Amino acid sequence: MASPTSSPVVFGIDKVAPHGYQLTTRILNLDQGIPMPITVEKLSPKKRETLRLDEWPIWQCEPSTFPWHYDQEESCYILEGEITVTAGEQTMQISPGDYVTFPKGLDCQWQVHSAVRKHYLFR
Repeated sequence: MASPTSSPVVFGIDKVAPHGYQLTTRILNLDQGIPMPITVEKLSPKKRETLRLDEWPIWQCEPSTFPWHYDQEESCYILEGEITVTAGEQTMQISPGDYVTFPKGLDCQWQVHSAVRKHYLFR
């Protein structure tokens, strides 16, 4: 049985036509009983162009560790750097070329191993 401070995690691979597959990680929010998915994808050049990533703002961060709460959903495309994001019992490694979506309401810990540059968009 999970303790009140841990969050069960369910991993899956979802087929996403026509772009292939994406790793889907669902963190179960025990307080609300709803899954909170973090998705990580490798985008095709066409999909990157469709999203107009080059027009999104850029965020940069030097190596550090900090807590983060998402008041809004964030999508980001990692240009540089290595990051470990921990949410409950889940740990995800994020690296250049990853397109990551963090759900609204997620609480997590960021550990930036090497300087990060990313395009980002809040919704």
